[in-house]
Amino acid sequence: MKREITWVEKLPDRVKREVRVHFYGRQTFWKERFSTSEFWNQEMVPSEEDWAELEAQVRRRMQRWKARQEELDLVLNRVVGKKRGAPSQRLGKEL
Repeated sequence: MKREITWVEKLPDRVKREVRVHFYGRQTFWKERFSTSEFWNQEMVPSEEDWAELEAQVRRRMQRWKARQEELDLVLNRVVGKKRGAPSQRLGKEL
């Protein structure tokens, strides 16, 4: 399973924040970019609001057959992948 979900939110200081979540295997990889920067922050730590938005995005896509139950399970279990083959983590707890 290899998919990507992206959304853009406007912050109070009139800056846009773009968040991309990649589903690869049984992991999620997060990155963000602000409209004031051209570089991606690939070591982003998702907040509870980010997880809630991702859950809403996945549920919307499931209604149109664009996402799978496996992806929703990853989101509900808060599974975050680490770069370069490191083991997955669940918000500070090792699997």
